[in-house]
Amino acid sequence: MHESLKSLAENDYWVYGISEQDFDYAVDLIQDAVNLRTERYNAYVAEVQEKSPDCADDILDDVAYYKSLDEQHLWQHALLRLQGLIEAVMTHEFARLGEGVILFGLASKIRAVKAEGYTLSDEEEKELTLWGKLRNAITHAPPEQYRPVIRKDDVIEYQGLVKELYRRWKEEKSRQL
Repeated sequence: MHESLKSLAENDYWVYGISEQDFDYAVDLIQDAVNLRTERYNAYVAEVQEKSPDCADDILDDVAYYKSLDEQHLWQHALLRLQGLIEAVMTHEFARLGEGVILFGLASKIRAVKAEGYTLSDEEEKELTLWGKLRNAITHAPPEQYRPVIRKDDVIEYQGLVKELYRRWKEEKSRQL
């Protein structure tokens, strides 16, 4: 590990702080990568159909399957990024931390945000916690190479949840000031 990474902390890389656009960027970045892979796949399909029309379907079935698996792995990364973003704003924007206080785990961040008066329904808390558990499972015991668990629609669902919470809490914060 190079020296500059050994002591890296939020203060070293945040300039403006996290914004709503960060939640969109996480998804857009992965979508761009998926789109590029699709372009490459489509070019390969055309090549195989031209050079090997008799066995193209057999060849392309496998390639399409592996392309789908790869895309699911990419979407897992979007989920990890979205979870990190919501936890970062909970800790650094909405919770009021005393000197030297560090919030470990999602549950402590939820308690801190609620203690500051930000709204979070029981259903939203349950859903946020379930997504957090999924993120932990993927991070600490990743699924096998050929058995990814996340699809784009899962990420879009989660993005909707965290953006809604972020927007609401920003509005609530502006009313507090």
